[in-house]
Amino acid sequence: MTQYCFIVKYLPKEANVNVLAGKCLSILHGFVARHNVQGLGVTFPDWSDSSIGSTIAFVHADSALLAQFSQQRYFTDMRDFGFFSVGEINRVPEQCAQVRFLRNQHYSKQFVGSVRRRIMRLKRRAAQRGEEYIPSGYRSETEYALSHSIPTKSRSTQQGFMLHIQKELAEKNEVVHVFNGYGLSDSTRAIGTVPDLHGLF
Repeated sequence: MTQYCFIVKYLPKEANVNVLAGKCLSILHGFVARHNVQGLGVTFPDWSDSSIGSTIAFVHADSALLAQFSQQRYFTDMRDFGFFSVGEINRVPEQCAQVRFLRNQHYSKQFVGSVRRRIMRLKRRAAQRGEEYIPSGYRSETEYALSHSIPTKSRSTQQGFMLHIQKELAEKNEVVHVFNGYGLSDSTRAIGTVPDLHGLF
C-alpha cells in the first residue's frame, strides 16, 4: 500500500520538542475530527532513547489530503515566523521499515497525580459503603518500555494531559492505516503502522 508523508522540523535550537510535538498532535486531532479523516498517522524520524527528536512527520495514503493538512494555519504561521520548516509531500519508499508509535495509557497510572486521584476515588467509594478506607502498600510489578511524554490538550474539555508514547517495530512490516485521533496506535483497535523515516528525507 502506498504511503505519503511530509516532515515538520523544529528550527530553534533550544526548542522544547515535547511541547511542540504536543501542539502538532493537537492540530492533527482537530483536523481529523473536523473532516472525519481516517488513516492519518504520525511518526518521529529522529526518535531516540533520550528524545523524541526535532522532527515530526505525518503519513497518509492520500497525498492530496496530506497537502491540505500541511496548510493548517499553525504550520504556515510557524513556518512564516521561522520556527518550523514544512517539507514537501513525498512518497515513502516501499522498502521502508514499518513501526508503531503506541500510546500507553497504563503508563500514566504510575504517576503521582494519577495515584492520588485513584486513592481519592477509593476513599469516596469506601465512605459511600460506610467503611473506612485503609490503603494497601503500593507496588507496581509492571515494567514499561522506554517512552516519551508529550503534553497536549483535549478538544472537548480543554484539559491538559500527557500522551505517553512508545516505539515498536511492526511484526510483519505491513502497512496498516488505522490510528486513534492523535495519529497513534494503541492497545485496542488502532494498530496502524508508519514508516521509520530516520535519515530518509
